[in-house]
Formats: sequence, structure tokens, C-alpha cells
Amino acid sequence: MLRPVLALLFLTLPLAAGAARAQMNSMMTPMPPANSVTYGGDLNMGQPPTQQQRYNQKLIALREKFVRTTRADGGQLSDEHKAALQKELDAINKQFGIKPAG
Repeated sequence: MLRPVLALLFLTLPLAAGAARAQMNSMMTPMPPANSVTYGGDLNMGQPPTQQQRYNQKLIALREKFVRTTRADGGQLSDEHKAALQKELDAINKQFGIKPAG
């Protein structure tokens, strides 16, 4: 029993060393400049956000509101909150010219 376990250990040792080396290489990549990326995406501070980036930011904010509201409702959204969040999503989609599904 000991011999097969040792053989397996010695066979997997080079794989583990290769994985560690790959991880070290990825850790050594240079960091991007601090002002080139903002929370929520890769916005370039020299250019205004694209329509897609603005839409994504609004959806992220709505998602955060959904999570907060769900937590406040005890883990289950009330019918009023569901309707309010859906109305807000519909308004965002209308603002960006996205037709409702269905």
C-alpha cells in the first residue's frame, strides 16, 4: 500500500511544482495604473462612459437595491417591492431603448 502511494506522490510532484510556477508567474504581472479602472468596469477616465457602460452601471445599482430590499424583507421580496423593482427595471430599459421580453 505504501509503495503505490509514494509512486503517486512522486508522479504528481512535478505537476504541483508546475502549477505553483504558473501561479507565481501570474502573481508577478504588473498592476495596471490605479486610475485606469473604476468600480464596476473598465472605464477610461479620459473618455465618457459608453451607453453600454452606463446601462451596466444602472443595472448594478438596481441589483444592489434588490439585494438590500430582499434582506430588509427577511429574505423574500414583498409584492410591493417586486412591483417597484420591476417598474424601475422597465424604466431603465425604456431609457436605453431595450424592449421588454415576451
